[in-house]
Amino acid sequence: MSRTGQNRKFTYVSKSQQPLPQPQQPQPQRGGATPSSFAQTQAYTKPHEFHGPLPETDAPPLLLSDEQMRSFLLRGYIVLQPSSLPAAFHEYISQKMQSLPDSDKYGNNCLPALPALNQVFADPTIKGALVSLLGPKFGMQPHKAVHLSPPGKGPQQWHRDTFWGYKLPLRYPKPWMMMGMYYPQATTVQMGATAAKPGTQYYTMDPKRYQGNLPNHAKEDDPMDTNFSCPAGSVAFIHYDLIHKGTANKSQSLRYMFKFQFYRTEQPTTPTWNCTTPEWSPLVATEGPHSKFLEPVCHSIWNWLCGKVTTETLEDAEVPGLVSQLDSPSEKSRFYAAFRLGLSGKLDILFTRLLHSDEQMRFCAAYAIACSPSSASGAETLTEWLKDKPKETKMLIVWILSEWGMSHLLLRKLDTLVKVRDENSMLYIVQGLGRLGTHPSEEAASALANIMTTHHSDQVRMFASMSLDLLASTQPQSLEKLLIYFKKGLNNYNRYVQAYCLGALSKIETLEAKSLAISYLMASRWCPITTTSNTF
Repeated sequence: MSRTGQNRKFTYVSKSQQPLPQPQQPQPQRGGATPSSFAQTQAYTKPHEFHGPLPETDAPPLLLSDEQMRSFLLRGYIVLQPSSLPAAFHEYISQKMQSLPDSDKYGNNCLPALPALNQVFADPTIKGALVSLLGPKFGMQPHKAVHLSPPGKGPQQWHRDTFWGYKLPLRYPKPWMMMGMYYPQATTVQMGATAAKPGTQYYTMDPKRYQGNLPNHAKEDDPMDTNFSCPAGSVAFIHYDLIHKGTANKSQSLRYMFKFQFYRTEQPTTPTWNCTTPEWSPLVATEGPHSKFLEPVCHSIWNWLCGKVTTETLEDAEVPGLVSQLDSPSEKSRFYAAFRLGLSGKLDILFTRLLHSDEQMRFCAAYAIACSPSSASGAETLTEWLKDKPKETKMLIVWILSEWGMSHLLLRKLDTLVKVRDENSMLYIVQGLGRLGTHPSEEAASALANIMTTHHSDQVRMFASMSLDLLASTQPQSLEKLLIYFKKGLNNYNRYVQAYCLGALSKIETLEAKSLAISYLMASRWCPITTTSNTF
């Protein structure tokens, strides 16, 4: 099969062959799209007009190159074009969305409403990018969104996305999560193209959350900002923490963007892209204005993705200057200094910064520690600190151990940790228990299942279910005795608890688990072909 898909036979109907529904002006009122509102749309009257969820190509993924991975690590995004889908496919998606009432309100139901969207992420180029960035066992988050920018819509504020409405104070510099933005129509700057701030995925200063006295340049426009002006069918993958926004639509055209989110399920042990040169080459100034400041973190994450650790050598004379730089009002300078110290093994200096009174100073140190080589003595020190340090510091310690791949150390204090009352700390505890990797623990799985079904915080329950889904990816056998909890989860009022329980059940290799998952799916299936004019 050719890479361009020119030798394949597609059944998509072009405008010259079959008239498509005329676009309807989006309704101004709010309100979620429901199966009943979807049923009011035009029926699929001919078999060849329907495009299902199963991929029409069996080609292997086309992995990213070293150069593409390097660019992604520096800038935080990559824009790609599907290689197996013709222009008529993207035209079909665009026209079909315009025919749906309240087309931007489908949210998490956009896939059952328009099953053909599944084919975008089955495309060899698009799937290859996901495998390259997140590993072969990547998953799709249950949260999805349809963003419509009609003519005259104003710009968004610069922001990082929340976690489906939930908020975490500390994010993830390593690529654990990714956002995929699919544009079915050609998108220009005038149409409200998505804008982004390259390189901001590694910084902790949030343009909307931070209320302190340090300079917050992330909320201001900058000449180095970029936008995703792209051809029809393009998919922009961005690091989940990249600062971005939708710009104003100054054209006379609708602009659709489908937002999907993906996650890594395991620590990397080897490159999963087309890696021909595993050794990192230092960034040079011509690669971007932030190259100098981001060199240490990009080097560290490149090696992490290759399954290696990163070490640097510092001259003794350099240390005092870098320590002084940790208090710089410039976030770029603080991060550069922290990462240089961390990668050279000066962890004791950074450990003390975890006790700093300023949140941004604590976060900067935590990021640098998490991306630095772990040590048994350092892990022991942090584990002991869980006894008596402030809750703000305990939260960072749990997060660091998780990023180091040492979540199993949390099992020593499991009885105490699961009783923590601070919600932020509890969020990172349940996430850490989901990253046990090859350290099987029925005890941790049972604790997560109990938290998912009984904890008073809706947010904690949701992240506990997500961690159970992660455990199912690496050690499904530890969950085989918890089906009663998953059955409760499938009936939970939280939509994401339901979704993650279903994801976990799909990975548990027992007949009972598969039967429970299939029963749920059969009972809740939404038929996208059924309409008021085509009921059976």
